[in-house]
Amino acid sequence: MSIGVWAGILPVALLLLGLLGSVLGLKSLRFLGWLGVLVFLLLSLDMPFPPEEYRLGEVGDDPKSLPRTVSTAVIVTRMAADLAITILVAWLYRQLGIAADKQDRLADLENRFR
Repeated sequence: MSIGVWAGILPVALLLLGLLGSVLGLKSLRFLGWLGVLVFLLLSLDMPFPPEEYRLGEVGDDPKSLPRTVSTAVIVTRMAADLAITILVAWLYRQLGIAADKQDRLADLENRFR
């Protein structure tokens, strides 16, 4: 079960657009960054589970062989790592958004007193 090339490109592209939006103060691009966090979370929830080809074997394998088992510890570790990375990325985007909002407020104050 291959998710495809888009799964490697789309979240990264959305996260970079969100970073650009945070630097430039554009809320529409920051929204794309949050969308990238969501896409990454959804993809990372599916990634820890090995595909059917791994569990049941390839086309030319012996049909009498037992299915391969996957350690629960491996799956739990992968899910915990993915969740931790997602939380970290969301926190970083939030911090960037807070910093961009502070810069906007400071610029507004400077413009009022000119």
